Amino acid sequence: MATCQLRKALESDLIHQPDTVTTYRLDQMLEVPFKDRYRRLDLQTLLPSGEQSPQLRSVITALNILEKYGKNLLSPHRPKFWRSVKFNNPVFKATVDAVNGGRHVLSLYGYTQSLPDGLSFPDAMQEPDISNVAAVTADVIILHRELNLLISNSHPYQEQATQQLLKMNFPQPALMTDSVGFSRPAPSVSETSSEGCGLCGVKTVSVVCTLCNDTLCLECDHRVHSHPNRSNHQRNPCGISPSHRPKDDEFLSHISSRPPWHCMSCHILNRGGSVLCIGCERPRACNNPMSASLEASLHKDTWVCQACTLQNPSSAVLCAVCDRPRLAGKPSRDGYESAALSLIESKDSKDFYKPAGSLDQSGLVSFSENIKTVGLGSVCDKTANIERTNARLVSQGNNNTSLPYAMKNSPDYSCMVEKPINELRSFIEVPSGKKEEEVKMSKGWQCAHCTFYNKCPGRVCEMCEQTSEGVSVVEENTEEAHLKHQDEIRQKQLKEDGAKLVALIKEGEAYGVSPEEVYSAVRYSGTEKPLWWLQSELVYVLERLIDAASQKAGSELGAFTPDEARSAWLSCGGDMEEAVNLCIIQRRIKVEELCSLGFQDRDKVVAAIYESAGSVARALSILQKPLLEPFLQRVWEDKEVPFQLDSADKQALLRRLLAEHALHSWGRAELALSLLHEGEERYNLQDVVEAVRESQDRDFIKRMLTQECAVCSWQLPRNKMRSLTSCECCICPDCFRMHFTVAVKEKHIRKMVCPACEEPEISDEGELLHYFSTLDILLRDTLEEDAYNLFHKKLTERTLMKDPKFLWCTHCSFGFIYERDQLDVKCPQCDCSFCRKCKRPWEEQHRALSCDDFQNWKRENDAEYQAQGLAVYLQENGISE
Repeated sequence: MATCQLRKALESDLIHQPDTVTTYRLDQMLEVPFKDRYRRLDLQTLLPSGEQSPQLRSVITALNILEKYGKNLLSPHRPKFWRSVKFNNPVFKATVDAVNGGRHVLSLYGYTQSLPDGLSFPDAMQEPDISNVAAVTADVIILHRELNLLISNSHPYQEQATQQLLKMNFPQPALMTDSVGFSRPAPSVSETSSEGCGLCGVKTVSVVCTLCNDTLCLECDHRVHSHPNRSNHQRNPCGISPSHRPKDDEFLSHISSRPPWHCMSCHILNRGGSVLCIGCERPRACNNPMSASLEASLHKDTWVCQACTLQNPSSAVLCAVCDRPRLAGKPSRDGYESAALSLIESKDSKDFYKPAGSLDQSGLVSFSENIKTVGLGSVCDKTANIERTNARLVSQGNNNTSLPYAMKNSPDYSCMVEKPINELRSFIEVPSGKKEEEVKMSKGWQCAHCTFYNKCPGRVCEMCEQTSEGVSVVEENTEEAHLKHQDEIRQKQLKEDGAKLVALIKEGEAYGVSPEEVYSAVRYSGTEKPLWWLQSELVYVLERLIDAASQKAGSELGAFTPDEARSAWLSCGGDMEEAVNLCIIQRRIKVEELCSLGFQDRDKVVAAIYESAGSVARALSILQKPLLEPFLQRVWEDKEVPFQLDSADKQALLRRLLAEHALHSWGRAELALSLLHEGEERYNLQDVVEAVRESQDRDFIKRMLTQECAVCSWQLPRNKMRSLTSCECCICPDCFRMHFTVAVKEKHIRKMVCPACEEPEISDEGELLHYFSTLDILLRDTLEEDAYNLFHKKLTERTLMKDPKFLWCTHCSFGFIYERDQLDVKCPQCDCSFCRKCKRPWEEQHRALSCDDFQNWKRENDAEYQAQGLAVYLQENGISE
């Protein structure tokens, strides 16, 4: 695409499709030649000379605001107050108005009508000129992008762009003046410094500004050049010879010299650097004289500064511009200087005066030789005569003709005036070394009452005649001290801003708000209460960010989530435009990353990212879930999938053995699989796995898998056999259960031994108890519940019967331990009593008798017992009833 077409396409897109103007489009514009790239902007005024990074960043910030002004004018939905720009707007003052040429760009947009407090579109213009605004906005956007690339050292043509933009290495338009028809070099340092400060009139000057064409003291230099539009002026300290200045400074001084000017009230010619007329003391820009009535009415509420002619309110003590006190008179500048130097300026013109070699130099030589003896009074007399002659000639001449052209017709007057001027110039020109010493030695003090700067020693002020206590002689500040003061102010401001930000961050951390959120809130909104702003306003900011990103990205990337918008907004420090671009870039990276993993359906990928709130890991889980659905269903099924030994995929079988049965190694999995193949379904999978876990010896494993029962000779794996602790016999589960069930129900408890070897035969009661305790563990999982309970009962009774205090009840066969020594025992089960020794039912007669005596008494006295005894006796003798 041709360069002109690129430029036209950019302007058209700014009008119709502003969202399509991306950084890629702007980078393409860098290929366009420089003259076609910037068609409207005055880069020489707008850009600072050199590579000053802070000033360049200020220009970039101003371009950002100017770009928004242009886009607002191009938008179909313009702001409500688009027609005007207010100077008191803090954003405008800190950005656009702080750089040279900022207001000029606004005038290019169409803000050409001046207001008391700003700029406005003309009333006749109902709508902005869209094509013109688009052209200017295109220049602003391209310059903004190119400067950003330059300061980040990422410009594709870094060196060439630096030469063109920062070092002003491009053709400059010729500078013309319509005031006079000639140009002259700037006055030398010795010439300008002799006339004192051009603002306050103080004799001691510090710097010479080549662009202002004036000499200034240090305080006035600080006041004048602290304005952003004059901060880039090149100033030279007094005492430096003009020959030592760079050539560029000489050129700028030459083209920027001020021509003489006529007073509009009294028509007297004044020098170019004069602020007030030497005749009527009217300011230079005043077009008509002020009436007496108006002047009297104004003086009631205001007062005019005698130095800068600014009208200050009556309540002000110091001038708002030059800070001079109200009572200070006109600056102490000698009257002859204005007239003499105005003639010197006129003489320097090459278009009118004769060459220096053709003049008679006798007067100059004799004056120079006697300069040490000539007093100041004689010189003042000469200059006074020159001034009177000059004023008389001007008053006699044509008021509508400037002095140089009037003097062209008066050669005699030129020769007459030239000699005294040369004498005055030779007197004023003092050697530069001596001037430096005088400047360094000049001292003074400032009045504590009216702030007037006194040069004479003492404590009484020349202005207010008040005595100041504790006056100390102060040297005139040098340029280094001024720069140091500026640096201290800047550091103090940075320190205060940093402390304020740290306090806000600490307050945010107390409420769980991160420092990034606090910083972004302050940078975006400028609020002093970021916590309240984050709670109430951040939601709406994120909604606007999501809408802007969705519109710019289209349907390809889908909708954005608040989490993604918040992350991008914090990463960009609250910059909405950068946050929108970052949000789109991050979403595109996430989509490409998931697509590279094999998920080709971009709609599903975008939906998964939105569902996961921008998390790639969670989005991957969502996309993998349908693929893992068969596996999950198989895992959660109750029926276990059979182990298919005839499967052709041997590796799958080995992996399943390792995963499901936790074998030690791949080799043991192969051993288990080979044993299963050899067993031909004779071996159970679980038996083989347990055998392989215990050993890796194939023969030993085979023996463990084919153990023979000692009772029925049935072969089973070793882990399924039963064995007692008293022998090494292996018994199958069926034989073990049958043998001990019969022994418990039909035999004595001492017969519960091994069915194969009938071990153990234990006589020691302690070993027998140990055997029964281990046997109890084996029988617990083998016998049925009733058989096991019977075994437990027999074992308990055998243990209790070994206790000498254990008794069986003769009435209910309940056994219990009786701790007392009495003969009568009461059963806790049936509450019946019996004798502890003879086991007969207890009677009260037995208490005083022994068991034998009670037996005899029972025979003799108990009728029932006697009847029973008779029946027994008859039965023994063969007699029945």
